[in-house]
Formats: sequence, C-alpha cells, structure tokens
Amino acid sequence: MSKRKSDAAFFKDYVGYEDLTRTLENWAREHGEFVRFRSLAKSENGRDIWLIEVGRNPDRLRPAICIDANMHSAELLGTNAALCIAQDLIDLHCRQREVCDRLPPSIRESALEGLYYIIPRVTPDGAEDVLTAGRISRSAPRRRGHLVAGQWVRSDVDGDGRIRQIRMKHPAGEFVEHPDHPHVLVPRTVNDGGPFFKVFPEGYIDGFNGRNIPFAHTLSDNDSDFNRNFPYDWSSDHDGAGSFPGWDPETRALIEFGARSPHIFAWLNLHTFGGIFIRPPFSNSACEVDREDLLIYEYVAGLASQYTGMPTVSAFEDMTPNQPMTGTLAAWAYGERGCLAWAVELWDLFAAAGLQRRKPFFRSYASQDRQEISALAEWDVRENGGRIFAPWRSFTHPQLKDIEIGGIDPVRGLINPPEKEIAPICERLSSFAIALASLGPRLQSHVEVEMISPKLARIDLVATNGGYLPTYVSGVSRRQPWNRGLQVRFRAPGCTLLSGQPFADLGHLRGWGRGADQEANAPFFQKSQGVDDIGLTWVVEGAGRVEIEIGAPRTGWHTHELEVGK
Repeated sequence: MSKRKSDAAFFKDYVGYEDLTRTLENWAREHGEFVRFRSLAKSENGRDIWLIEVGRNPDRLRPAICIDANMHSAELLGTNAALCIAQDLIDLHCRQREVCDRLPPSIRESALEGLYYIIPRVTPDGAEDVLTAGRISRSAPRRRGHLVAGQWVRSDVDGDGRIRQIRMKHPAGEFVEHPDHPHVLVPRTVNDGGPFFKVFPEGYIDGFNGRNIPFAHTLSDNDSDFNRNFPYDWSSDHDGAGSFPGWDPETRALIEFGARSPHIFAWLNLHTFGGIFIRPPFSNSACEVDREDLLIYEYVAGLASQYTGMPTVSAFEDMTPNQPMTGTLAAWAYGERGCLAWAVELWDLFAAAGLQRRKPFFRSYASQDRQEISALAEWDVRENGGRIFAPWRSFTHPQLKDIEIGGIDPVRGLINPPEKEIAPICERLSSFAIALASLGPRLQSHVEVEMISPKLARIDLVATNGGYLPTYVSGVSRRQPWNRGLQVRFRAPGCTLLSGQPFADLGHLRGWGRGADQEANAPFFQKSQGVDDIGLTWVVEGAGRVEIEIGAPRTGWHTHELEVGK
C-alpha cells in the first residue's frame, strides 16, 4: 500500500472517544470549507454522537450518502473505516495524489460534487467500555429495566484488566479441550472421554442461590441491541429491541436524522465480522425487494466485489432464514427511507484463517469442526499474538469456588482484525464508498431566454437526469408519499406571466442505469430507453428579475436567476 499523507492513529489502532473527537475537531478547523461536524445527540453517559459532513456547500442539498459505524460496542473497526472514508474524501478535495490515482476520473468528479454524512461511532459509551474496561455489551453498558435475580453480570473478577471466560468441570459439560490445543475448547462429542466443561462469561451471578447457574445470555446485564430498535418490521419480541423504536437516544438520533434527510440515497451500516455485504430482503422473501431494485443491488454487488473483494448476500436467505432480522437500520433505510442500504461486515476472519465459507452464510458463524478450530488457533498465534485464545488459570470464584479463568477475548482478532489489517481493509471499503457517489441521481437543468420584443421574453427550461439512479432512487421509495417527483416554481414579480404555469408537478425522471444482466445491454439486443427530458416554456411581459426553481426531495433544488426586459 502506498504511504498515506497522515499517520493518524486510526490507521494503526482502535481509537477512544477523546482521540475520535480531537480528530474531527482538527478536520473541521483545517478544512472548514468542505468539512463540518456536529453532535446528533448525547448518549446516556453524556458523550456526543458525532456527525461529520463532507462536501462543498453542505447546506445545498443534493443526493447524499450516509455511513454509520460501531453501533455494537465491540465492533470497533467500523469507526476506523468511517474515519478512513472521511480522510480519503478530504484528501480527494485537497487533490492528494494517493487517493486520486486509485480512482477513475468520473468517480472522483462524482464524489467531489457529492455530499457525505458520516457517523463514526453510534455507541460511544459501549465502545469506551470495551477499550478502557474490556467489558463487552451488545450495544451499550446499561439496562433500561431491572436486572432479574439469577442473571449473569460480566465483570473482571480476577482483576487482570480483561473480561474473558470461566470454565468449570461438570459431568454435563458441553465442551472438552481440543486434542492439539488444550487451551481451546471445542464442542463435546459422544467419542470424548472428558474432562467436560461448562463455559460462562467472567463475572458473577446476581442473586445467586448457591446452586442454580443460569444461562449466560448476551443481554443479561445490558438490554439494548441498537440494530433491532429501528421502526421497520420492529418487534418487541426480539431480544434487545426495546419497548418501542427509538428506545435508546442513539437510535432515536439516527431515526430523526434520516427522516429529515430524504436526499440520502445510499446508506452503509458498518459492522465487523464476516467479510460480506448484506442486502435486502431482511425479514421476508424476495417479494420484499422491488425487482427493479434487486437488479440494481446485483449491479452494485459487482462494484463491491471489484473494490473490496467481498461478496454480497441476502439477509433473509443467507443470514437468518429461521429468525428474520427485525428492526434493523439497513431494513429501515431501505424499506422506509427508500435508500440503497447494506449492513457491511468488514473483517473476514474465515478467509484470513483459510476457512471455507458455508452456505447459507450464517452457518459460517455457527459451525466449525475441530480441524477448522485448529486453523483458527494456529492463525491466532501466528498472526494475532495469541490474543483470542488465552490459557486457563485456576481461580477461586466468590460464588462458584474452584474454576478457571481464560478462554476467548474476542475484541482483537475475532470481532476486529489485528492492527496491521486495519488500513488495507478500511482503504478498500473507502474506495467503494467513494464510488457509490457515481450512482446517485443527477438533476441537470439549463434555461434559455429569447427576447421576442424589448418587453416580451420567452423562457425555456430543459431538465434531465444524468445519473445512474432514477430521481425516486428505489422502487420501494417511489411508493412513499414524501417522495414526490420533480416540481418547478416560476417567479417573476416585476413581470406579467402571459403563458406557462407558476407551479407544476413534473413526475420523476429515469436514470441511465438498468441494473445487472439486462438483455438490452447485450451487443445483439442493444436498445435504449426513451428520452423523457422535461421541457417547459413561459412567456412574460415587462422587465425584472425571474427566478426558476426545479427539484425534488431526493435530488435537491436548482435555482436559475435572470433579468429580462432590460
């Protein structure tokens, strides 16, 4: 990889809240002409949920891309990737050669004209707890309801600064030691002779009765999963979904921001573990996805593979076929806001360790045989300093007595990659994120004036969509009541309007894109869509200033100002 302009910490390691804030402040101070940042809201612990806006004239609304990251507390890499995208955009605006050389001119031009919203850390409380205390929560270290007696509370009981696992011998234990790696536990089979182990998180049991040890649910002592708390297909039955959509201030901030920003046409929701792009449908069959949109998703899957090497999978078919995802951000961004949206799992541990992906993909997460687990353990020692699988140490637990502490620490190596992999992963994702700008609708309009007489003027407006996507962006959003088509407003306060309308609804304009594998693109069937450019004419009498506005919620507005009769 070529050397970057900056040696910023986020290219080399995972960053805390103070470093994150300082980086954003520096960017806004040094590049205020095209970078600004603000707080969307504050977390329950008073930390800001920062939003970076990158683009010249950010108040001029036009098709925009939104990128959020780190809504699950331990998924730290997303923050690095979001910051890398921001850095690359800044370098692009500054004409830095390293970024310019790796992108085609057409993509550079689209990105420079575009507008990016980047939310680098949705859960500042959760991430800070991971980085400073080693404590992992699903999204945030809090409980909205009361902790029920008999639940696990994760804590550093041995005081070594990390929260790992507890193992205890038990005749009904589900795990045994790996024959080649005794510090690594594997699922028990009928052929194993023991010893057998029960595995629990390092911590203690609230209200322990001295006998019954509860199942250690991920959300035992933290009841928020931000990625189940969005108002699309939301269900309170799902663990972590909260009592209503927007239950947590962090998710509520994203919902409000997205709902007020209809010009966002693409949304990347950054996660870390799997090495895949996840597209709709999220909670139903393929009928949830408009056919037109599915062809576009297939086209963009090619771009994603080109820039990142990562495949694209269907959420419903490949991730959760037996338990549909409900209330996810990407499902809301697509199904309600009409954006092209993906959940992106950045770190491909399976490929790094030489493991084959399973089909459907969710089985890659859930099932590895002993040979594959051996490959993971060997990779951990060879490439990650042995940080995932730790040896076990005897410890006298205040409640469970004779146990051992050790096992898996998933933060560096499992959930996130080793530090040396941060920069290349983030750079590849950044190139794709920048390329996304080239897909947006692009309203183009121009005005011509013909003076019929000294006081009589004919004014012609022509508008077209030079972008890949139609002005409505997605088929699913075309049906949304807020996604009205193009409108034009004509004002000439010093003149008399003799012909033409002061206001008109013009409908939508197609883009040039047709998605993947369209027969009309084949060399023996080539044919174009019809031309549906907009043409309007007004005739005014008198002298004065004329103002014409044309635009739509998804395209922003163009304003043409001219003088006639002088």
